[in-house]
Amino acid sequence: MDVTLTKIDWHNFEDVIALELEPSQERNLPSNMYSIAESSLSDTFHPRAVCVDGKAVGFIMYQFGEFGNPDEDECTIWRFMIDRTRQNQGIGKRAMALVLDEIKAHHRCLLVDIY
Repeated sequence: MDVTLTKIDWHNFEDVIALELEPSQERNLPSNMYSIAESSLSDTFHPRAVCVDGKAVGFIMYQFGEFGNPDEDECTIWRFMIDRTRQNQGIGKRAMALVLDEIKAHHRCLLVDIY
């Protein structure tokens, strides 16, 4: 199982917004469509599709700094979800490791908050 992170684009947009949570999880997270729209408001947001073997199965979004203060040495992971049909398969653990590696590669983050 090859887990990767991919930027959201026209090739995977429909697949990402079609992902679903378990009904009991839905109240904990805005929709992926809302999150992608939110990410278009600032270049401090970094939305990513979580893919397994090239197919979108999850969504993650992180942000450096805050609105109006993009130079902070802080990063917040605002969204993280794996489709209900692919949960409990170790995908989330692999995806979290990948996103932390991606954040570290920016060489600007001293602290990562996960909400």
